[in-house]
Amino acid sequence: MKYRFWETKVFFGACLIVGVPLCICIATFLFYLLRAKPMPDTDLPVSVTPPAIESALPGVSGEPESTAPVADDAPEHVYGNTSGNALNWSLIIQDGDWLYYSNPYDGERLYKMKTDFSENQKLCDEIYVKSINIYDRWVYFNGETGRIYRVRTNGTDFEQITNCTVLDYGLSDGWLYYINAAFIEQDLNGSKRNSIWKMSLDGSNNVLLRNEKALSLQVHDDWLYFNAPLEDEDEYGVYRMTVDGTSVERLLDVRAYLFVDGEWLYYTDYQLSNTLSRIKVDGTEQQLICDDKVSLYINKLGDYIYYTNADDNNHIYRIDVNGNNHEQLNSVHSYFINIIGDRIFYKTNDYDDYMQFYRGDYLNYMNLDGSNKGQITK
Repeated sequence: MKYRFWETKVFFGACLIVGVPLCICIATFLFYLLRAKPMPDTDLPVSVTPPAIESALPGVSGEPESTAPVADDAPEHVYGNTSGNALNWSLIIQDGDWLYYSNPYDGERLYKMKTDFSENQKLCDEIYVKSINIYDRWVYFNGETGRIYRVRTNGTDFEQITNCTVLDYGLSDGWLYYINAAFIEQDLNGSKRNSIWKMSLDGSNNVLLRNEKALSLQVHDDWLYFNAPLEDEDEYGVYRMTVDGTSVERLLDVRAYLFVDGEWLYYTDYQLSNTLSRIKVDGTEQQLICDDKVSLYINKLGDYIYYTNADDNNHIYRIDVNGNNHEQLNSVHSYFINIIGDRIFYKTNDYDDYMQFYRGDYLNYMNLDGSNKGQITK
């Protein structure tokens, strides 16, 4: 028994000698482990950055693309295109690194290409595309039948969103405002032909805003601008109406091609002198800018107004908003002036006057000062 007692003492002594340092080591390890930064809730190694979230739309990154261009005054409102481009049928628009356009070499079908004119690709087969707008990664446009269609920016989910013929339309703040020009009685929904409506961007929630004839439509801030008959049905004037249809004001007693930029309405009164003028959006401070005979196509960027000069075979000119710095930019019959960034896109054809044989349209471009002219080929 005595031998076993000393054997037990030796055993416990050895345990103390070995166990105490071991316990200290284990405690130290646990202390630093608990202080360490917790592992992320993912199967990825800590040093690996998770990839960017991709959109459900192929070819579109998780970061939203830039919106379609808006007017110079950078409003709190979001539009589908600029007012100036809308007056010129909105034949081309930029969104991010892509240009979306009506291709004159393929029946005016909707195409897109990079801003350096590479990677040209067709988005849909609808022909005679015009009035192109982009809103929330959808491309909206008017097609051959006059109905409004839309397609994703990657060419998927093509759909028709109006049953009626649309004379003119504009997009703003999640609504599509349009003139119902239907020839089928049921498509008028009990309204007069060329009445003004609004609807949600998917074609639902149609609301009648004005049950009177209108011939053009522009949307800017909280107002709609349009031409409509005066008391004499043969004469027209320019009106504006709040986007909810509750208030209507008459601004001009002439029929005009017009667009709105900031606090000014720019127009040419083609029933009278066809000169270029502007007036405040509230109908005050009417000013003559240029007494050239201006044709239908006017647009603006910054301090310059761009227009086709009917006195000079529809060549493109520009002049500043004060009527100074008047200059010619090209020497070819031109129409549909669309401004994208620092370039003007415009259409030309093979003849110099309307009496010659028509042989097709061409899509051209040049810098804002008329330099670096070029033509987008097939």
